[in-house]
Amino acid sequence: MQIVYLDQNKWIDLARARQDPERDPDIHALIAPLDRAVRRGALAIPLTMSNIYETHKINDPRRRRDLAYIQAILSQGLVFRARRARLTEEFGAILRQAAGLAPAVLPPRWFLSGVFLEAVADLGEGLVIPEAMLSAIQARPADMLFSYLADTPEDTRLEGVHRYTAGSQALCEAIETRRAQHRDEPVSMRRKIYSVLQAVDEIDLLRRVAASAGYAWTSTSDMDQVLFRRVIREAPALHVEREITLRLEAQDRAISHNDLRDMQAFATVVPYAELVVAENQFSSLARQAGRHQADIDFDQRLEARRWPAGFEWRSAAAATHMRRRKHPVDVRRPGLMDQFPGSAGSAAHEASATCAAPFAAVETGLV
Repeated sequence: MQIVYLDQNKWIDLARARQDPERDPDIHALIAPLDRAVRRGALAIPLTMSNIYETHKINDPRRRRDLAYIQAILSQGLVFRARRARLTEEFGAILRQAAGLAPAVLPPRWFLSGVFLEAVADLGEGLVIPEAMLSAIQARPADMLFSYLADTPEDTRLEGVHRYTAGSQALCEAIETRRAQHRDEPVSMRRKIYSVLQAVDEIDLLRRVAASAGYAWTSTSDMDQVLFRRVIREAPALHVEREITLRLEAQDRAISHNDLRDMQAFATVVPYAELVVAENQFSSLARQAGRHQADIDFDQRLEARRWPAGFEWRSAAAATHMRRRKHPVDVRRPGLMDQFPGSAGSAAHEASATCAAPFAAVETGLV
């Protein structure tokens, strides 16, 4: 199975092409083969928390519904797990190796979850979901994701968006203050400063993970400082975040809210995806960071080179022929749209009260 990440603009392209095949027949022609590849297990296209937030904040109900639909269809409700969950396993792998212990036994693709709320936090780690709701999400992950994105009550949706935006603004201001303080430092010093800030942010989690690997780190004085620095330096999520941030901050412009969301998304997906289809700026920054999977590929176009073997994409000529048909292919999957709004819709209303606060207060990880 190939893990593919699409940034929000690519999802928007798919949603628009589905609604208007004449607008971009090549992208429209990709939807059905992508859907087939996902269903047969050749491809996974998980969402990140950034994708979910970006869709949730769209004020136009029709646009939000159209985008939520294509995301639910092609992701099948699959998400990249939250930052803390990934850091827990990344820290643990480094610490266990240093202690000479066998690697922890993890399920395949442990960094993905079929419970879409785990894009924010793991169950039991700041996220509590009523049992009936959890059962509904596990039984119908795509349905429940769609219903959450499309049918959350308006007052709850707006409050969550407002809180997240306010938090992003405060973080942007803090970053600009730090940039001004360290503007004249060489990049090597700024890297050390950023590493220290990351260490301060994650020290409690690191001590907890260290205890599970047999380290008695009850206070900072107990820590093996060499190993501590190694963990902060080598944990993939922290590395990608740090290296892209250093390059982004070197640019002669202010950091925007969109930058924060892109940073969070790339720190999430670059260590684990095999194909990233995204705008050029952050793809270039990730390449410059110089450390990611050897077989990862970046592309700016949905007509990417590295689809799985056997991927049945129609040529532009075939797309033109398809466009002329009286009844274009309907990529809707039985049992999805026919059930909305229904039991999944009402469950999403219940879910919104549970998950609005976590989405509003989610940490970006940037410092």
